[in-house]
Amino acid sequence: MFTISVIFGSCKKEKVDDDGIDTSVYYVRFKLNGTEIAFQYGDTYQHGFGANPTLGGDFYCARVTSGLYNVNSVFSDYESIDITTIRLCDYTLPIDEDSLFHALFDAAVYDYFVEGVNTDEDGIEISWSDGEGNFYSSSLGSQSGSNFKISEAQEIDPNPYSGDDQHEARGTFNCKVYSFTSGEELTISDGEFYIAFSHVL
Repeated sequence: MFTISVIFGSCKKEKVDDDGIDTSVYYVRFKLNGTEIAFQYGDTYQHGFGANPTLGGDFYCARVTSGLYNVNSVFSDYESIDITTIRLCDYTLPIDEDSLFHALFDAAVYDYFVEGVNTDEDGIEISWSDGEGNFYSSSLGSQSGSNFKISEAQEIDPNPYSGDDQHEARGTFNCKVYSFTSGEELTISDGEFYIAFSHVL
């Protein structure tokens, strides 16, 4: 299940950078082929989060996504950045699902998940939609020289509306993303994020 919901967090001291981003509020910013792009949780961009776990046999798979989405547009006509952590099916039941969920976001450096290369390992996937119907993913090609680091992470109060467990994370990233249709390669650099993930079962 993937949900797009609004989170109302506790009040924090405002810190606005030179580019107008308030880093006390959920945001993602980065350079795409050298062009600066920034999404701030607010009137236009809404915070999306969720988990898509699969229970089957003796295994548990988790795919947890967070990002910022333009809620004034529909279908593919919006820009969006998704940050997904993929936990592969290597857990024997029964498991503590809440503990597994929160363990996905420990402060650490993470490898990227690349299809056909490290498909038996956990990893990160960055997805990009350009608002013109073109979709890109870091999972479709080499990530040599790329990095993804969660520098701060903490469990936060459950969502007041759904009751779902939540986890905040801050970090940095850079990677290559590849078109699903043409294979075109784009470079994401100087990426930063402050986002939340939710345990939705």
